[in-house]
Amino acid sequence: MQEIHGLCPSFTRCSSVWRRVTLDQYLPDPLFIAWHSPPRPCSEVAEHFYRPAEEFDTMAALVRGGGLLAVLTSFQPESADQFAEWHYRRDPTHVVFYGAGTLALLAEERGWTCEIPVKDVAIMRKPVDSS
Repeated sequence: MQEIHGLCPSFTRCSSVWRRVTLDQYLPDPLFIAWHSPPRPCSEVAEHFYRPAEEFDTMAALVRGGGLLAVLTSFQPESADQFAEWHYRRDPTHVVFYGAGTLALLAEERGWTCEIPVKDVAIMRKPVDSS
């Protein structure tokens, strides 16, 4: 599995997810990694953004063309009843919540692609021709 460094202050907390979702399937060629930027993880951070669009723009600026931004956050439940019982919303530092559609839209607005390989993980890829 590709080692990850970057925007992940709690990488040890999320390492089990990376065991399930190896980045080898997204970056199989080590030369690609050397030429482009390494994957930038954003783990258990996005739910703390007061201005998500601005923060995603900041993170996008850190990724070179062809690079990845991997977002790990607990996806918002679909129903109001599930949301009412959801433990994640009770954390007062969690000020915004995401679902697969929201993360796909954030990626699309920046001209990126977005895949959801497993629940609570979004892999966004910046186009190669972007700086």
